[in-house]
This record gives sequence, structure tokens and C-alpha cells, in this order.
Amino acid sequence: MVGGHVLDTEEFVSVIGSDELLRILEALHSMDRTVLQQQYKPADFRAKQIYPDIWVDDEAEERFAELITELNQFTHFHEQSLAKGHDILISIY
Repeated sequence: MVGGHVLDTEEFVSVIGSDELLRILEALHSMDRTVLQQQYKPADFRAKQIYPDIWVDDEAEERFAELITELNQFTHFHEQSLAKGHDILISIY
């Protein structure tokens, strides 16, 4: 997710308003981890050249566990931002 409101295209800076977080969290909470695991295939990530280039079949379980950990942390961050009424500023450079 890169934010709904782009503030600067040259350096890429965007923001997600605190009023948008509930809708985002509803989508994040609706993600069924069991279904994600059933559909997870490292070959799909390789074929789509998803960065970083770490998608090997013999490490599938480890990589999936890492992805779920990151998804949970991402969700928690958004929950904290909503609870505090904070916007989220995003910069990609």
C-alpha cells in the first residue's frame, strides 16, 4: 500500500488519512490466513519477479511464516494509528 493521497510525485510521498484506516483494517482483518497459505506458491512470486528474489520452493513454509509475521505487524501498525487518530505518511525513494 502506498497511500491514497499523493503529496509529491518526484520523491513519492503520500498519506493515508486516519479517516481511511477503518476501511483498510476491515480488508486486512478479512484476509483468511489459511486460504493465503493454501494459495501461496513461491513460483508465482518468481514468475512475477517480486522483490527480493528469495522465492525458492524448499523454503516455502519459512517464507510464508515471514510474510504472515509482516502482515500481522503491518495490521498492528494500522490499528495503532487508528487508535491514536494518526495519519500515515509514506515515502518511497
